[in-house]
Amino acid sequence: MSGPGKFKDHNKSAKDVSIGSVDSYKVKLTNNAADGTKVETSQETKHANSGSALTKLALKFNKSNGLRLESFEASSDGALKGSVGFGGLAPGVEVSAGAERSVKEGNFTNSVYLSGTYKHKMAVVDGKIDVLAKSLGVNALAQYQNVLVGGTAGFSQATPLTNCGLVLGYGCNNGNRVTVTMDKKKNFTLNSYFKPKSGIEVSFLGNGAITTVDASAEDGASSKEGETKKQTTKVSFEATMAAAYALDNNGTSLTASLSTNAMDYMNKLNVGVSYTQKVRSWAELTISGEVGVTNSEHVAFGAEINVGDL
Repeated sequence: MSGPGKFKDHNKSAKDVSIGSVDSYKVKLTNNAADGTKVETSQETKHANSGSALTKLALKFNKSNGLRLESFEASSDGALKGSVGFGGLAPGVEVSAGAERSVKEGNFTNSVYLSGTYKHKMAVVDGKIDVLAKSLGVNALAQYQNVLVGGTAGFSQATPLTNCGLVLGYGCNNGNRVTVTMDKKKNFTLNSYFKPKSGIEVSFLGNGAITTVDASAEDGASSKEGETKKQTTKVSFEATMAAAYALDNNGTSLTASLSTNAMDYMNKLNVGVSYTQKVRSWAELTISGEVGVTNSEHVAFGAEINVGDL
C-alpha cells in the first residue's frame, strides 16, 4: 500500500528496480494509451518446467470519478481476475469490488472481495473484505513531518486475529527513506531507498523470519516419552541490494543487483544486470538477466518492450 505525503512510495525497494525474469524466460509487451489505460501481454516459460509456457493478458484502466472498469487479467493456466471501481464518493475515497480465481500448483482458489481506500496528505487507510474466505484486512499509515507510523491487522471467522503488524519509517525531503515492518508471526522486513546523487538510485530489501522448532525434530531424532522437548530458534534472512545508474537524460539506465540468503550464502548468491533504453520516443526496451555465483544452474534472461504514451 502507498503511504501519505513523502511516503507515497515508501515501499519502493530493490525488487522494484527491475532485473527482469529471475526464474524463467519471459517476454513482456506493454502498451500505454493516452487516457492512462495500460495493456500488458507476456509469455513466460519457467526453468523448472520448460515444456509449459504461460501466456498472460492484463488490462489496467485509468482512475476516474463514477463507476468504471478497474482491471482485468487472464492467464493460460486458468487464472482470472477482474474488478470495478467507484471514485468521487468523497474526497480521497476509492471503492472497488472484484473477483479472482488464482492457481497454485494446479489448485484453484476463488475470492470475491470488496475494498476501500481513504487517502489524505497525512494518512492512508485501506481495508479489504473477502466474502468467500470470510476475512477482513485493514492497513493504516500516518505521517508526521519525517516519521511514518502505521499498522496492519487481519481477521477471519475461523481465527479472530489472523495476524497484526507494525510499520515504522523515516524519510527525508530528498527522497531517502528507511522503513521497518514487524508482525505477530515474527516476520520482519527492512527496506531502504537512497538517491546519493542525481541519476543514481540504491536500494536494499531484507525479508526475515524467526521460527522456533524442536531440536530433536531438527536432528531427526525422536524425543522420549515424558522428556522435556528442547527447542531451538532459527533466523532466516533473504537480502537483495540493487543500484540503478542513469546513462543519459532520455531513459537509458543500467541496473545491477545482488541477492543472497544471509544465513546460507553458499547456496544462494545471485548477480543480476539490466539495461533499459528508449529506442523511439514511443518505445522502450529492457533486456535483463541473472546468474548464480554459487549455483551455476541458476540462469535467467528476460526482455520487456514498453510502447505507447511513455
